[in-house]
Order: sequence, then structure tokens, then C-alpha cells
Amino acid sequence: MVKKHSKEKDMVPDISKPVRHLVESFKIIFKNYKLFLPLMIVAAVLGGVSLGVSDDAWVIIMVLVILMLWLATLIVLRHLSAGKEISFRDAIYNAMGPIIPTLIVLVVLLAECIPIFLLIIGYSSAVETNLFGNVFYGSIFVLVALGLVAVSAFFVTSSLMGLVAVSVPGTYPVEALMLSSEMMKGRKMKMFLRLLILVLMMLVIWLVVMVPVGLIQNVTGWQIVGGGVFVLGCFSVVYVATYLYLYYRWLLNDERARYDKK
Repeated sequence: MVKKHSKEKDMVPDISKPVRHLVESFKIIFKNYKLFLPLMIVAAVLGGVSLGVSDDAWVIIMVLVILMLWLATLIVLRHLSAGKEISFRDAIYNAMGPIIPTLIVLVVLLAECIPIFLLIIGYSSAVETNLFGNVFYGSIFVLVALGLVAVSAFFVTSSLMGLVAVSVPGTYPVEALMLSSEMMKGRKMKMFLRLLILVLMMLVIWLVVMVPVGLIQNVTGWQIVGGGVFVLGCFSVVYVATYLYLYYRWLLNDERARYDKK
């Protein structure tokens, strides 16, 4: 299975250090802005023009737009890592191909987050019943919460790589999940730490960008916060996809090296 997914030419930068991983993700996006910028603009425009529809329809449209942007970004990255050229149009067209397998992997990923959803419901109930007023019961809740988070994190770290692997043409959802599980053996903690660093980076980016945008809107009265959210949201999808793809390729190269030694 590793051999099948290792046909691309190795042009992946060294991301052995987490900070370098963050930097290289930015460098790839900005170096190839002529490809990524149109993708983000199209996604932001589609999200903006869909605001007039009903709430249910808007949610469906936004899920499809995010999936399109996610898959188009991965397709561009795969061509770049293979040293091949690809146009913005081809990236959009080809993104529609693996959308069903990606949805299936996404459903699995959401199912693995059920412990987190239960934790959120339990926390709301605990607050309403003043459970944390009792030290003993509050401590029990914290321990259970940590266990639920650990369970979700254990499975989610593998399935996130499945969202990347399933974009490879001809890859079935189960095959992508099996590949990601194989790649994550012995690496789940490292993956979790990298995801934590990614989340912190995205929080910093949102604060650095949206706080000034909000201040400008308050001072000038220009309604720019909504547009800023759409644009920054699209950038976030592209950046997260790039970050995960680089790690996926880096792990794949490591697996291939192990395979060649056998």
C-alpha cells in the first residue's frame, strides 16, 4: 500500500522540526500564490453569494465549497511535489472527483469526535447543575473529560491523514484510512503535538488579522468583518491542507525508506 502511494517524485522540504513545518507551509503557499489565491477568491465569493439562501442550504453549500477548496489545494500540492504544472482550472475540475470518498472519510472523522460532542453536552449539564461546586464530582468530571479527549485524539490523528490520502486518484476511503493508520503507528503523540502547534498558529493568525479588521470597521463603519472572515477562512483551509499534506508526504517518504530497506 505504501508503495502504491509513493510514485510521486520527492520534492518535499525537510519538516523534521515543528517550527520549520509551519514556515515551509507558508513558503509553499506564498511562492505559488498564483495558484492558491484564485482558489481562495473563488471559494470566498461562492460563500458570500450563498448568504441569501436558507440556513440549511447555506450549510450544505459551505460544506461543498470547503471540500472543493480542500481537494483543489491537495491536487495542486500533489502536482507541485511531483514537479508537474497544473492550472487553476484543472485544479477546480479535478477536485470534484474524490469528493464522495472524502465525504465518507469525513463522516468517519466526525464519528470519532463523538466523545468530544458528549463532553460538550456533559459540560453544559455540569454547569447547569453546579457540579463543579463539589470538588469530588468536579474532579471525576475532569478525569472523564481527559479520557474522552484522549480517545478522540487517538483516532482523529490517523483519520486526518486519511483526508489527505483519499485525494489520491483511485483511492478508496477504507484504503485511505488503513494507509493513514499504518503511517501513524508509533507517531500519534508527535502528530497530536503538531496539530496542537497548528491550532495555536491559526489562533494567532486570526487574532492578528481580525482584531485590526474589527477596529477598522468600528472606526469607519465599513462592513468588512464578514468579508475578512470568509477570506481568512479560505486561507485557513488552504494552510491546514498544506500543513497536513507536507506531513503526509514526509511520513510517506519515511515509510518508503523502511520499505526499501526490507
